[in-house]
Amino acid sequence: MIIDRLIVGLRDSMLSERLQLDSRLTVDSAFTAVRRSESVQQQQKDIQKDEKKLPVDSVEKKKFVN
Repeated sequence: MIIDRLIVGLRDSMLSERLQLDSRLTVDSAFTAVRRSESVQQQQKDIQKDEKKLPVDSVEKKKFVN
């Protein structure tokens, strides 16, 4: 079955497990979940890459005063 091959072939084991546990899973919902997961992973990579580029001149520790 197409949906089984899709789920087994995923690199993301957590997504694969989540899809396997869904008793009402359809081909469309599986493809949507996979696309969404890929999009989120790419966004996370982009955010992490951008954060590494931020320069920091110095960090100072200040005491909290009441």
